[in-house]
Amino acid sequence: MRLQAMLLLVLLAGAAAAAEESSQRLVYFSTDARVGVDSRGNVVGVTVDPSLSPAIRGVIEGSVKQWRFSVPAKAGQPVGGTTFVHLDACAAPIEGKFRFSVRYRGNGPGHAGKLEVPDYPNTALRRGETGKLKLDIRVLPDGTAQVEEMTLVEGSDHAERPFRESIRTWLARNRFQSEQVDGAPVATKVALPVVFFTDRKDYLGSTAYVDVGNERAMRELAAQQTDCQALLDAGDKLGRQTAQDSPFHLILAN
Repeated sequence: MRLQAMLLLVLLAGAAAAAEESSQRLVYFSTDARVGVDSRGNVVGVTVDPSLSPAIRGVIEGSVKQWRFSVPAKAGQPVGGTTFVHLDACAAPIEGKFRFSVRYRGNGPGHAGKLEVPDYPNTALRRGETGKLKLDIRVLPDGTAQVEEMTLVEGSDHAERPFRESIRTWLARNRFQSEQVDGAPVATKVALPVVFFTDRKDYLGSTAYVDVGNERAMRELAAQQTDCQALLDAGDKLGRQTAQDSPFHLILAN
């Protein structure tokens, strides 16, 4: 689902600087928006990251306000609440302006502040061990999260235990913003991939990182692409943070 608008280059001057002044390089970022939904499924409030420029916030808010969601029922009656939509945003330079595109990635619990990544276990890093895990968590009404299932999809079986321990420690220090139904916070199941990667062969010149929800993978793709449509289409094929049982489901977007 796509939103597009044309913004003057000056409105994205900060983002353009971050793009190293390349006339062809895309500006990519992901963001969440807090969305209030009434009992008819209409969006009645949108709160976007205040660190974004007023122009970008205005485009996102204006577009999301036109969306509709299916809503849950309470005592047999439809009720509203709050969810958080996850968006990929891309700006491409075109004739002295930036074409700004946003792709809806899903909705569910939000992040209470910047989501840190797990630490790379020292034992695994020393051995040059990598891994990709599929993580299913339950975000509780108080914003804490519990692991429901963790599956090693790729990588060394030997490193699975330290990877699991690192993820559990990471979850314990992070907080989420729970969805709400009729004013009361609710639990939501969330799936997301976690990747531990290193090209370490020795102690010199090695790279190591941890990627949650393929956010780093999207930034790397953005550095290789010159077209936002191609970038966002490629993002469709990556595993991202996905709510499994959100009480709100998008049924109409512009």
